[in-house]
Amino acid sequence: MLVIILVMIILTAQTPEVLSSVYARSGILVACGFLASGLIIARLIGPPIHALSPIAVVAYCQALLFVARPLYQYYYANSLNVFTFAAYGPEYLQSSFVSGFGFCAMCVGFACALRGSPSTLPIFHVQKMANNEWVPLKRALIFVTVCGYALYSVYVVQTGIGNYVTGVTSGRSAMSRSATVAASGYFTSGLQFSIGALILLMLGFRLRGDRRASYICMAVLCISLYPDIAGGNRSVFIPVALAVVLVMLTTNPKVLSPHRVVVWVPSLFIFGIVAPRIWRDQLAEGGSLTTSIASALDPSNALEGFVGGLDTAMVDAFEVQIHAQSSGVLDYQMGWTYLGAIGSVIPRDVWKAKPESVDQVLNAVLFPALDAQGIGFSFGFYSEPYFNFGYFGIVVLPGLFGALLGLLTRRAWSSSTLVSTYILIMTTAYIFPIMRGSISFDAQRLMIAALPALIAVGWVRWRQQAASQRFQLRRAAPTRRK
Repeated sequence: MLVIILVMIILTAQTPEVLSSVYARSGILVACGFLASGLIIARLIGPPIHALSPIAVVAYCQALLFVARPLYQYYYANSLNVFTFAAYGPEYLQSSFVSGFGFCAMCVGFACALRGSPSTLPIFHVQKMANNEWVPLKRALIFVTVCGYALYSVYVVQTGIGNYVTGVTSGRSAMSRSATVAASGYFTSGLQFSIGALILLMLGFRLRGDRRASYICMAVLCISLYPDIAGGNRSVFIPVALAVVLVMLTTNPKVLSPHRVVVWVPSLFIFGIVAPRIWRDQLAEGGSLTTSIASALDPSNALEGFVGGLDTAMVDAFEVQIHAQSSGVLDYQMGWTYLGAIGSVIPRDVWKAKPESVDQVLNAVLFPALDAQGIGFSFGFYSEPYFNFGYFGIVVLPGLFGALLGLLTRRAWSSSTLVSTYILIMTTAYIFPIMRGSISFDAQRLMIAALPALIAVGWVRWRQQAASQRFQLRRAAPTRRK
């Protein structure tokens, strides 16, 4: 990672200024400097950084959204903001400082919370669950999976089977969007319940050496992902793919061997990240799946669509937000958007004054015309703390998030249990959508997937404790003599 950052700095520093504005060049250098500084701080305070540890995944997201994205605009788009069509200005430079401070605070929080742990990814010596615990848990997780499919089936019936099939096979069309809006979010979340339970089942089977059952879970998992892959929803596919890799890594460290990385990483990038975006748009316009896949194999489309597209334009949107806050169009929210996230489970019919999410508020003010059409954009992880508390929020909230990642990692190392490892794997896997969006809204993706499986774990443990207490009471009770 540090080598890549150094190369970026050298290339940027040697590029003639006529290709871009001085603000763009300075902002990229600042982003590279903060990225390198954060990683160095994390390494100096904590143990060596594993390539798939939580802080490493955060660093990949930081490099993509705040270095690679503006670097692409710098070389190929005259440093134009994709939303304003103006060259990056002082607000972009400020966004680089804001995101950089936030990343360093996150690295410090992670490393300090992790002190004492010898690894940043302690998933290689996990203890398998005892039979008397695993058997009832396995049944409970299968029940959660079935219930998830049942809920999603209600959504399919509510939408109409014909409309559902058409919507799934036509990309992100207007029909599919209207069908999704018309259905209850609780029903559409059914597959996410199943996905979380299947990942825990897969992990449990692998730890017990039951590869066949583990691969069956993986096959069902792929079926569960089909609607999201067909619709180009990479915010679901990427976390699940990373979670599967981490699960396999628990019993087979060779999963990340150099030759496998060379083969699988480009394939996953093309068919799991680039291709879904292309067929999401082309199928909605009447194109064919074959043409979409062929377009995904074109390197120029891969670079422009992934790095130069709207899906990674968080820094562009953040620049617009900072300009609006500096000019007085937006006021500090003082935690109001976080209150809305806490009450997200309460229907708006019950709490009519429930605050909107941060992306809803920002899109309504900054892009009202597109927001009226149901089109919205993400502003990145650092947008919400800055929107609520300014620089104070940028230092404190990312630091707390990094500390949480460190505590979960340390807990997984100290206990080495199935459940603590599962929590670490799921949290690490969902860092990408959280970094791309906001912790108050996109952390709900993680909760929707992981919470039903964890509730099943809690229920099984409660049942076992209750049975154990009843047994102890029977033993302690005096026996009657005849």
